[in-house]
Amino acid sequence: MSVNSSEKEVDVLDIGKSLKSLVFGFAKMIVDVLTFLKKKAIILIAIIVVGGGVGYLIDEKFPKYESQVIVAANFESIDYLYNTIELINSKIKEKDTVYLKEVGITNHKEVKKISIEPVIDVYDFISKNPQNFEMIQLLSESGDAQSTIKDITTSKNYSSHQITLITSNKEISKGIIQSLLLYLNNNKFHEELRQVTIKNLDYQLQSNEEMIDQIDEILKGFSLEKQQGRSSDKLVYYNDNMQLNEIINTRNNLVVEQGKIRVQKQYFDRFIKEKSTSLNIKNTKGLSSKLKLVFPLIGLTLFLVMSLILSWAKKVE
Repeated sequence: MSVNSSEKEVDVLDIGKSLKSLVFGFAKMIVDVLTFLKKKAIILIAIIVVGGGVGYLIDEKFPKYESQVIVAANFESIDYLYNTIELINSKIKEKDTVYLKEVGITNHKEVKKISIEPVIDVYDFISKNPQNFEMIQLLSESGDAQSTIKDITTSKNYSSHQITLITSNKEISKGIIQSLLLYLNNNKFHEELRQVTIKNLDYQLQSNEEMIDQIDEILKGFSLEKQQGRSSDKLVYYNDNMQLNEIINTRNNLVVEQGKIRVQKQYFDRFIKEKSTSLNIKNTKGLSSKLKLVFPLIGLTLFLVMSLILSWAKKVE
């Protein structure tokens, strides 16, 4: 028992010595770091100032501005829209000045990138087709709903799509977007389809208006017959089983449909329809506009690494 007790005391003493050594080592390291920082304070401050200054100058010299235009792709033009934007972006990378001038991009050196992505609206996606809701509900159970919603095949079913233009000169963004929209709407097939659709809508508006006028005549005749206290035998001609509330509901539905058609026509003046535009938002993605912070960090890291290497080399000697 005494031997075991002695061994335990030795173990406790060893642990105490180890902890003490660890605390002293940590304290010494802090003192060494503070001493190093004090000795090298001027150099460290110089690195921060110079790195920050150089980074700031580069940020200001090579800025990036992001302009966004949200569009609706009507008349089955969604694939055409995506393919055309991807083609334009590839031509920007290739610096194909001939093609870019056709688009309206004359100063291609100041245009960095153009891209397109859907404006995700799940409620709009579901309202278009009840089966879409069943699909999302099924995928939610397996945990794949989020990836499916963002999937490019699914995303083309959304009503709105965002075109993003990145430039180094904010003066050119508005002109490029205007030229781009004109270029996108210069497609014979989709333009012919748009015109046919507009004609169909006009015909539907006229037919509905005629139907509303006929219903108004029926209601007017019914009201006149009732005021004169006579039976409405003439209504039998239209439909023996039709009730008055059904006639009124039909008229109301036609009026609502007329309103929807008129709104549709406002959207259908172009097959690639601009909905909203935001110009020259300062791009801060990645390292853009952050070099004033990045350069000092890189400089400090390199200086500290070199100092450690030199210190280790002196100890080895």
